[in-house]
Amino acid sequence: MNIHSEGDVHRLPIAVQLFAIATKLLPFGSQIWTNFGYALMDLAEFTLTGPMGRGHGMEVDEDRVGLLCETVASLEMALALGAGRNDNDDISSVVNDAMDLLLRTTPSCSSSTSNNNNHHKHKLDCFQKRCVEPRGQRYATSRRAMQHSQPSSSATPSLSLTQTLCTKEMGVTVQPHPYEQARGVLSAATVYEIFALFRFCGVVAVEDLIPPNEVEVVKVGVLKAFEEAKPERDRMKQVHKGAGGRGGVPVLVEGERLSLRDKTGADARWELKLPVTEPPFRNTNVADNSLLVGLSKLLMAGPNVVVDTLSTVISLPGCPVGHWHGDVEDPFFYYAGLMGNNNNNDDDTSRSSGRHLPPPGVITVIPLLEVGGQIPNGPTEFLMGSHIPPTRDDSDYDWWTRQQTAHTPLVQSLELILPATPGTVILFDIRLRHRGGANRSDTPRPILYLGYTMRWFRDAANFVDPHTVGWAELEGGEARKALFGRLDTQEYTKVLERELVEVYGADYLDTIKARVGGGKRVEGRR
Repeated sequence: MNIHSEGDVHRLPIAVQLFAIATKLLPFGSQIWTNFGYALMDLAEFTLTGPMGRGHGMEVDEDRVGLLCETVASLEMALALGAGRNDNDDISSVVNDAMDLLLRTTPSCSSSTSNNNNHHKHKLDCFQKRCVEPRGQRYATSRRAMQHSQPSSSATPSLSLTQTLCTKEMGVTVQPHPYEQARGVLSAATVYEIFALFRFCGVVAVEDLIPPNEVEVVKVGVLKAFEEAKPERDRMKQVHKGAGGRGGVPVLVEGERLSLRDKTGADARWELKLPVTEPPFRNTNVADNSLLVGLSKLLMAGPNVVVDTLSTVISLPGCPVGHWHGDVEDPFFYYAGLMGNNNNNDDDTSRSSGRHLPPPGVITVIPLLEVGGQIPNGPTEFLMGSHIPPTRDDSDYDWWTRQQTAHTPLVQSLELILPATPGTVILFDIRLRHRGGANRSDTPRPILYLGYTMRWFRDAANFVDPHTVGWAELEGGEARKALFGRLDTQEYTKVLERELVEVYGADYLDTIKARVGGGKRVEGRR
């Protein structure tokens, strides 16, 4: 920014605020983070040299330290998102300027040395002391892991880096500062840490993202609807037992809004779907929380995000532990060779040398009451790092499964039970292996299960689409059915409409459409 007058200086805080909002709305854009970093740097410089200071309500030294730390975090976020090569030199130059200014204006860091090598080390030490250490060891480890995977920000993270960052001791839970929650925008350093944990570990938890009162409204509404559905649950349990009797293997029983998701025969894990247009979701902003949607856009690296799944998974007392699984097969598993990056000198030859693409979907788990900790109600367990292709051999799809079956030390170090409190959101890569824990408490354990996906993606693996009788009788095997399945689901709706017209007439169908769709009744349709 070119500063020509005191008026320009006074507009700097406004520019910073606007760019901060942009990082929330368009967090996947490297240019957004670059511009935010540059604006922060300009503001930091003018708290020192310009007509701003304590007279304008700024505690210059500490405020400037915060601005400079955010400057570096913003620009490192831009690099992590693949800022263009032409921008890298400029970004690196501003990062160095920010660290120089931090060194010059922080009394505890000041140095009179003129030796370039000593000055550079002293500058880095000062940045470490003022910006990194206050955020803890995991933030420092996140920075090292992310920087190691550059300059190719899409390079597949090595397993050694995953093991370094994704540990049970450090965990994957991030606690935003109160000022971030008050302003409704996360800091660049917080976003950077969330991004690094998700990229390497495949899962991250963010505390206190959803207001407690909204969580309580959803919990009350969900448990009420679940209790009212008891007759339907009883019918489904009978179907479940009958299906299990044929060969002795229990199957999943799907209904319109209620599904029995328990293959153990215990009938203790249920999924309940309630419309977003009705309470408790209509009068809350849980599913469309702006911070949550923004993080989903960041982690999927794009703006076209939709809610593909909105349901509640209810684990009843006595529910056994679930089975390890990933929600979908990796749609990009075979892309590595096509994407290239064969010159990447990965220090771990067990990892793919291809590129690690963002997921097509991010699953969000929101506990509606406290899970884990001292309460044995079965928090979700994750196999950190299992969202990343493990080998150079693209035929070795089941590598992670075999590692878990063998209970290798590697797997044992990466299996993480993740306790959480109401208001915490757990975001995980849709490809990551996970399982539900056993509920050994005496109360139901409801969790909200939200699937954010790119607009082009549909999770057809976990949610059954309706089909016509003709599709069920289609010859040619399951592969042929899968190929034409989406078309037949569209045909299913058309068949229902034709049946309604034949039985009740066209006017009846138009009336139903107007009532359900909220539109105007169509006259003379047929």
